Amino acid sequence: MEKRGFYFSTMNNSYFYDDTTGNVSVVDKVPNKRVVFGKQRYEFKAANREEIEKFIHENGFRQLILIVTENCNLRCKYCVYSGNYENSRTHNYFKMDSSIAKEAVFKYLSSISNIKKKKPFLIPIIGFYGGEPLLNYALIKEIVTYSKQIYNGKIYFNMTTNATLLDEEKIEFLVHNNFLLSISLNGYKEENDRMRVYANNKGTFDDVMEKIRYIKTKYPDYYRTNCQIIGVYDVGTDLHKLREFYSTNELVKNKLTMLLQVSDVCTDWYDQYSDDQKNNFKKQLEELKQIFIKKVMNGEKLDPVLRLLFALPLYEVINRPLNVSIQELRPSFLPFTGTCVPGTKIAVDTKGILHSCEKVNDKMPIGTTKKWIDFEKITETLDRYNKHVGPGCINCPIQRFCPTCYRVLLTAQGEFNRKQMKPCQKLIEEKQRIFELAYTLMEKNVNLGNILER
Repeated sequence: MEKRGFYFSTMNNSYFYDDTTGNVSVVDKVPNKRVVFGKQRYEFKAANREEIEKFIHENGFRQLILIVTENCNLRCKYCVYSGNYENSRTHNYFKMDSSIAKEAVFKYLSSISNIKKKKPFLIPIIGFYGGEPLLNYALIKEIVTYSKQIYNGKIYFNMTTNATLLDEEKIEFLVHNNFLLSISLNGYKEENDRMRVYANNKGTFDDVMEKIRYIKTKYPDYYRTNCQIIGVYDVGTDLHKLREFYSTNELVKNKLTMLLQVSDVCTDWYDQYSDDQKNNFKKQLEELKQIFIKKVMNGEKLDPVLRLLFALPLYEVINRPLNVSIQELRPSFLPFTGTCVPGTKIAVDTKGILHSCEKVNDKMPIGTTKKWIDFEKITETLDRYNKHVGPGCINCPIQRFCPTCYRVLLTAQGEFNRKQMKPCQKLIEEKQRIFELAYTLMEKNVNLGNILER
């Protein structure tokens, strides 16, 4: 098999990462050309509908996400529905009615029941999403009751919320039904209120922290086991202050479980920042990276920000499959990128249309609540996708680590466009840096096996 991958170096050694096998080998020196692309010729192969249907019936339906409203009581400046993203919808007043929600839940749980004949330990997951889902709280209550009535088994419920609409009754309901609750908070007050605001531009920090305080005080066990914080940052964020906040504030200490950077796809969001601001942000990242390295080498516990920014990418590298071909890792009908198979999870919008994910725009439907999954539609979509990405991806040196998602490629017109995503060269360079860090630490006898638990 031909070589495809990249070279990287530490202070002591040079290596070659072989993307065809997942292996890394020591080399005498790194050649001038540090990236090795394959030389395969692309030939389109149509996806097999029966194979897709079999795959989804055996591996799909991992989660049902009900987009119960497209409205929100906040107007966060970076929100994907803010109007700043040309390939996404904007906030509106559509909300899901009971008949659509019940039909989706009934068919989802029926599908789960069939899969459980082969996978008896599979537990259905029903999530509520928006907009702000609590704007349709009555429907959420109704669906939780309905789900329990028609399904004889355990169900996990989850919700992503801005928390501002929580009150004693709603919190008691969430606790009683053991919801996994994801609360959006962007860190310390000045940072959160810079971008997470009401329609009148008033910041949300004080209101959200008040709700968090109430939950932690009245339901400490629930808060400890079921509540998590989701944060977002961008070039304007002071990463040192962010780290200090999530390390020292007793209300949210160790609760940050997801830290995402504001998307740069189909938006001019980052044009507002000067070169000096961008360089300062890069400087902060490097400073935090050095702190991370020192802590890991000393065996010290990592705080949430360091863990999410640096340990999480390392985890992907050290746990990669070895001596396994790409063909064994991915289904034949989706051979080139790391994106998911549509139908693996199902998002239902307010009109009863099914989508592969709550984050993908509405131009790639995969069915309806009435007819359920449309396998012909999925097959046609995957054929279009493979035709678009195949010529450029077949010889990629990081196929195993490709983060490309339909969301970043899909235009407002429903076409796929590679020009929307981050340049592939930057993605390759990011992976080279992660490998360099991982092997630098391993050369110093640092055990990275439990890196996320530190």
